[in-house]
Amino acid sequence: MKYLKRIIVYVAGILILALGTVLFTRSHLGVSAIVSVPYTLSLVSPITLGMCTTIVYSSFVIISLILYREVKLKVILQLPFSFIFGLVIDMYNHFLTLDPSSIPGRILCLVLAVVFTAIGIAMMVKADFIVNPPDGIVQAISKVTGKPFGTAKWICDLAMVIFAAVVGLIAKGKIVGIGIGTIVAVFTIGNLIKLINTKIMDKIEL
Repeated sequence: MKYLKRIIVYVAGILILALGTVLFTRSHLGVSAIVSVPYTLSLVSPITLGMCTTIVYSSFVIISLILYREVKLKVILQLPFSFIFGLVIDMYNHFLTLDPSSIPGRILCLVLAVVFTAIGIAMMVKADFIVNPPDGIVQAISKVTGKPFGTAKWICDLAMVIFAAVVGLIAKGKIVGIGIGTIVAVFTIGNLIKLINTKIMDKIEL
């Protein structure tokens, strides 16, 4: 029964995190650093956001394996996660009609994106099953370089935003997908996750 609860929390976390990912794109105010590369690639190519997410996340898995210099099952399992997560994102994009044009509507969409992203991540971490590939590559970088996880994550996020900006400039002649929402995500998601863990997740036994 305890194992079943962990599965339910983990699956719910995936669904909520994917919803947060899509809401970031619907706010049109900028996406989080993690979403910036898949989103930019989806804007400059005919590939869907979900498929671009799968490609980017799978690349993270391959890079993590190279950094570890060994085949780790916990890393390999991130590949099926990448495909499932991409499918869920495309499902939301297909069925979710929310696409506000007004500034208040976009701000509300951004707030919901931040909240759902934080909740989704907190739930997945609590369930402690397969690591989200973006966090997986940060763990690999942290272990190989000896840098703290927070520092490695900051470096990884910055690299993703720069890469997304360069791709946008080359393909569109301008930066796309990066804006005030990206900055908001940097300063709010981590703190909100800590709050959710303290007030809710730490009190749940799995």
